[in-house]
Amino acid sequence: MRVLVVEDEADMRKLVTRYVEMLGYQHVTAENGVKALDLARKFPIDVVLSDVEMPEMDGITFVTRFKQIAPFVPVVMLSGQREIAVVLTCIRAGALDFVEKERVVEDLEITLRKAIAVRQRELALRTVRENAGAVRNLVDELKTTLGAPTAQQAELLTRLDRLFELMKS
Repeated sequence: MRVLVVEDEADMRKLVTRYVEMLGYQHVTAENGVKALDLARKFPIDVVLSDVEMPEMDGITFVTRFKQIAPFVPVVMLSGQREIAVVLTCIRAGALDFVEKERVVEDLEITLRKAIAVRQRELALRTVRENAGAVRNLVDELKTTLGAPTAQQAELLTRLDRLFELMKS
């Protein structure tokens, strides 16, 4: 898993990237939203950790633009601000979660693991959906070759049809 760390303060960026490394994840870093968007276009990103207040492009604008590029990649916002309005603005912009900078050491591991889990579920779901068509074709072929299915086979085929409908949604 690759984590994009977007933080304008060098010391905080270093702290967060060391923590990401300690947890066993790869990372790329940017000191502002403009550079982060450029990196997001060049590298596959699995999770983003982004500061809220940065020069050139603030974190809220970054999240909004990043979600246009990668709508299913979880973003966790980092901020020294504790105001609920800031947290809500981040969530409304598309962030999955919010960590106060003062609590990075205490909260980042569990928050990052949660974001990674969200990403892994999204990737697994995408794989299921991508393979659903091929499996559907096999089931249709099976229906054709079976001719008149037994009651048990008909029940199984009905269940498979329901499963495919669920996979589409």
